[in-house]
Amino acid sequence: EGTVYRQIPDLIFEADYKDRWIELQEAADPWKCTLPGELQEQMKPFQRLLFLKQIKEEKLITMLINFIQESLGQVFTEPPLFNLNEAFQDSTCTTPLIFVLSAGADPM
Repeated sequence: EGTVYRQIPDLIFEADYKDRWIELQEAADPWKCTLPGELQEQMKPFQRLLFLKQIKEEKLITMLINFIQESLGQVFTEPPLFNLNEAFQDSTCTTPLIFVLSAGADPM
């Protein structure tokens, strides 16, 4: 498993992949970039996430969302739609609905 990482130093200094490394470094979403060499095919998604975190840690949240969508499905990254009628039907006199609003939020 760890052998996939051993080829990275050689790939960094290989002139054929210079443009790919630059693209990866400048990418707004590194998860969507093709990795140099055979890394793309050899790395499992979690290995790729760990590798990309080392290169672009500031994009970790975006990469985690992509990783979850790829591994589990998009349904796990989207918040459920709120239905007031269903929520009201689930409430009782001992289980009321409580709404917490953020400062500046418009409930309408």
